[in-house]
Amino acid sequence: DIRELDPRWLRSNIGAVNQEPILFSGTIRENILYGVNEGNSISEEDFQRIVQEAHVDEFVRSLPQGLETVVGQRGMMLSGGQKQRVAIARALIKNPAILLLDEATSALDAGSEEHVQVALESLTKGRTVLTIAHRLSTIRNAQKIVVLDNGRIAEEGSYEELSMREEGLFRELVTLNGVDIRELDPRWLRSNIGAVNQEPILFSGTIRENILYGVNEGNSISEEDFQRIVQEAHVDEFVRSLPQGLETVVGQRGMMLSGGQKQRVAIARALIKNPAILLLDEATSALDAGSEEHVQVALESLTKGRTVLTIAHRLSTIRNAQKIVVLDNGRIAEEGSYEELSMREEGLFRELVKRQTFQLH
Repeated sequence: DIRELDPRWLRSNIGAVNQEPILFSGTIRENILYGVNEGNSISEEDFQRIVQEAHVDEFVRSLPQGLETVVGQRGMMLSGGQKQRVAIARALIKNPAILLLDEATSALDAGSEEHVQVALESLTKGRTVLTIAHRLSTIRNAQKIVVLDNGRIAEEGSYEELSMREEGLFRELVTLNGVDIRELDPRWLRSNIGAVNQEPILFSGTIRENILYGVNEGNSISEEDFQRIVQEAHVDEFVRSLPQGLETVVGQRGMMLSGGQKQRVAIARALIKNPAILLLDEATSALDAGSEEHVQVALESLTKGRTVLTIAHRLSTIRNAQKIVVLDNGRIAEEGSYEELSMREEGLFRELVKRQTFQLH
């Protein structure tokens, strides 16, 4: 019974890393050493090992005073990720049997979270770890996950078990890399998503200007990279025949260009953004067969190394998709690869393939 244990002994065996780490207005070294239990000591060799395990050494190298740098009131001289790594080192130095991680990465940007997550992996080895998290990426390797809904236990199981439950609450969470999408900075999220729509929107400037609109705010691109993207999107194939080339004015809503040409400009604009996630919304459905062939080749350059969500009625455009989800009246009717769905005797997808007169093998 936990009530029978000595509270001081119990606290000495519990370490915690909170969402907002509390640092004191001393040096980085002093803040880490606050984790040593009363009456204990630590050698410099062990201290340096812990500094490395918590990845604190990665940022203190760039500080003139190193570990003797004063962090300021509440650690204000350090970034969120740096403060969190100091807190992790403080928990590590305690060598606790039980570790509580309370939203330890939820307040961090993607770059800082990556560093902190690596540090946390060192901290969790060989310990009982209780993790409170909304970012599901942080609990992927947990032995047991308990899903709470309005303070009550709704589900229990491993990450894989909960992810497979058709009507489960855990599965319904909208996530990006395991992070609840509602927690992400909308501007950061938009900067990582590119889109090519059925009817591309072009502005009444030049072809070059319309492509450059895709560059994220605060970024720039070299002429060499720009020309490479123009080639990858197959824009160069038609601009060669234009007297003004890339400086050709496209007219209001791109009216001076054909449908296939406008779509390739839109693809170049998406490519120049270098997005991690790409949305293709009926990107070839309004094109004739000749234009579609050019655009489809350009899309292959755009989709490499990215997460791609394709909305399509033309089934030829999703032949190489890893996973196809067939919708019927707004509900998921079937899931699988092109080959798997094509082989289902009474399947909806197979029927759609037949209608589009593709030959089944």
